[in-house]
Amino acid sequence: MSIHWLKIWPEFYEATVNETKTSELRDNRDRDFRVGDFLGLEEWNPDTGEYTGNIVVREVTHILKGGQFGLAEGYCVMSLRSLVAGTMPKDGTMPEDGTMPEDGTIPKY
Repeated sequence: MSIHWLKIWPEFYEATVNETKTSELRDNRDRDFRVGDFLGLEEWNPDTGEYTGNIVVREVTHILKGGQFGLAEGYCVMSLRSLVAGTMPKDGTMPEDGTMPEDGTIPKY
């Protein structure tokens, strides 16, 4: 399992947080996304060129790989699941026991 830190624009960040957006389309040629990985989606403001400090973490539950159903080779669509609560360190490590804080916070780093 890996944690992939990715930029996400504000409108897509909000839809992901509100759970109206439960999938993510990404270039997979340099990432090798896998089921069970986590996406650390960091809100990025394209107008200012800066991160907002907002982060949402989702678990990858299914991957549709490119080269089929009209999806270009090298791309993928990932189905995402909300975490009940989560803290994902920027260094990509996970607590050995796999536990997450109960308060649901994701601290800034």
